[in-house]
Amino acid sequence: MRTIVAACILCLPFHLQAQSVTSIEPSAPVLPSNTLRFYITFDRPARGIVHQSGIKLLDSKNIPIQNAFMDFGQELWSPDGKRLTVFFDPGKIKRGVEAPHSELSPLKENESYRIAFGKVQHAFRVGPAIRENIDPSSWVISTVRAPARTVDIKFDRVMDTALLMDQLQLEDEEGRPIMGTLRVIDGGCGVRLKPSRLLRRGKYRIRVGPVLEDVAGNRINEALDHSVNAKPLKSSGLLTTFVAR
Repeated sequence: MRTIVAACILCLPFHLQAQSVTSIEPSAPVLPSNTLRFYITFDRPARGIVHQSGIKLLDSKNIPIQNAFMDFGQELWSPDGKRLTVFFDPGKIKRGVEAPHSELSPLKENESYRIAFGKVQHAFRVGPAIRENIDPSSWVISTVRAPARTVDIKFDRVMDTALLMDQLQLEDEEGRPIMGTLRVIDGGCGVRLKPSRLLRRGKYRIRVGPVLEDVAGNRINEALDHSVNAKPLKSSGLLTTFVAR
């Protein structure tokens, strides 16, 4: 009796699409020379599929900058696996750590660069370093005419987009949170708050969390590039107010 073994190959439909980049942040056209990090966000979880080595920093001649980003031994992904964070080496950005006047920084003032992942890229020019604390008193809050659907805030610098999402809270005059959404605008130089209800006439507050940073890592209570002997002031955040008229 002959036994016939038939090899059956099961062909499954293959509809898996490559992860697509939805944003590269910060996306402002001019960034300070001491910019600390970039965020690359994908439309679906990409952890384990996309790797940091695919992120390139190119100079104005389209030449890749070697070892531009830090290698921590493991990649820095958001909990949902959609956002990858890449850091420049702070030791090459902070003055007096590895070299004076930031000679080792990969971003040179007045030069142009592109950060790219495949065909998706963001071109930017490099401006002066920002080495001062964040000062919310310098922010410009749009004139709010009640009943208002949105509130715009313009910053004096490019802010960290990821931290903006959870370090700004709209409140009423009594300090009660007003739920809503926040959208980063102007490449990180502003936000648009859209409360879940119309803002009537009256006073409102914006609570600024203590860990909010600009793209250079400065906070409201501490500049990243501070003296090693200077102790940062403890802060629980700040409040800034506006009136809906």
